[in-house]
Amino acid sequence: MLDVRYHIVYLCAVFLMLGFGILIGEHVSLPPQVTATAKSLAALQVQVDGAVQEGREAKSQLVQVERSLNSLRPKLTHGKLTGHRVVVIQCGDYPQATASAAAALQLAGANVAATVVIEDKMDALTPTQITTILDALPADSHPPASDGAAGDSGLILTAVATILRGGSTSKPSLGHALETLQSQGLITIDGDVATPCAYFVFVGGRKIDWPDDGANPIDGALIQRLQDFTSPEAAPPAAAPPVTIIGCEPFDVGVSSIKTYQKYGLTTVDCIDRPLGQLDLPFTLRTDAGDRADYGLKTTATRQLPPVLEDQSS
Repeated sequence: MLDVRYHIVYLCAVFLMLGFGILIGEHVSLPPQVTATAKSLAALQVQVDGAVQEGREAKSQLVQVERSLNSLRPKLTHGKLTGHRVVVIQCGDYPQATASAAAALQLAGANVAATVVIEDKMDALTPTQITTILDALPADSHPPASDGAAGDSGLILTAVATILRGGSTSKPSLGHALETLQSQGLITIDGDVATPCAYFVFVGGRKIDWPDDGANPIDGALIQRLQDFTSPEAAPPAAAPPVTIIGCEPFDVGVSSIKTYQKYGLTTVDCIDRPLGQLDLPFTLRTDAGDRADYGLKTTATRQLPPVLEDQSS
């Protein structure tokens, strides 16, 4: 009983103090600085509310524009890539973006022969593991390791590039090399890479940064080997048909791959998960695409629409 009375008295005292505080506050004027700060905060709140409302309206307009663009896309891209055999290569961390790229290519009439995923394991191989894998690969699927380069993963990427450019059935050893790379968990292939290919779309963008700032990212190293590929069947080895490689990524990424793609001279699309990027991609693979360009919505972009569409709209 004493405890209950104590709490009742305590609460009454608290409310009395609050009451006295309110009465005193009504008769005491605030310092000018406090009043000015309160007015500034109130004005700032009005500005914030206005900016939030403008943002909502802009987002609503963007959604409407993207819906309209998406409805026009089938007609604008229909048949643009008929006869093109394309391999999509995922080096990033966004499989849905890879699916978006493949769907955009197929809508334009391309034959998406395969989707190749370069698994994360490729990034973390130790020199010992690399040597073991190279020993398991057929000797003619990659150049011989020079002194001090036996632990270089670039030789594995050369085997990957040889398979993708030349086709896994161009000679028996490449089929064996493909089986080895898949069994080691280095690449995953959904589709057919049996025959040569000259059109590739890389899908990048990472959720976390590259662990070693001095390292050459896997996608850049593979791009270089696809570009440098020579036909193993020619005597002497001759340059293969010209290769076309496009680099793309989704709009929101942790770490962008666009600068890596630019370094290797690729045309880029920085919003493949958006209707604009899915409209741009088919035009970048065409022979009439024009000079290299950066398409999309990010600060790295120099164009939003392909020149052929801009000419039609002007």
